[in-house]
Amino acid sequence: MKDLAGLGHLFVVAFLFHFSSFMVLPAITDVTMEAVCPGRDECSVAIYLSGFQNAITGLGALVVTPIVGNLSDKYGRKALMTLPVTVAILPLFILACNRSEVYFYAYYVMKILAGIFCEGSIHCLSLAYVVKKHQIYQSNYCTKFK
Repeated sequence: MKDLAGLGHLFVVAFLFHFSSFMVLPAITDVTMEAVCPGRDECSVAIYLSGFQNAITGLGALVVTPIVGNLSDKYGRKALMTLPVTVAILPLFILACNRSEVYFYAYYVMKILAGIFCEGSIHCLSLAYVVKKHQIYQSNYCTKFK
């Protein structure tokens, strides 16, 4: 339990990041429908856009996450963990400015780019940070019994 006490700040950041990411999902469906197909109940374009966004984000995260991992070795885990958390704010900021079609497509492009950078990075960096902390605790623990 002592090991977990040193990770409190990581738990708070990970919780707030995921809470904010998932909190807006139900509203994004209505915003997408209103921007892409105003006044209609059904819209296949919104479904295609959502599928395209998920596919590109997943493939991009597959490529970018190892690069972020290498950069975290050079610049530090905490420093690089602030970047995905900050970048994830930008698409929602664009959408908060206006909900017109132009702003929606700007949000859409920014969401894809932010998703490529953020989706895998926050998990990768969190796990790498926990492993590093755990190794420090284990090495201190093992040296006490030598």
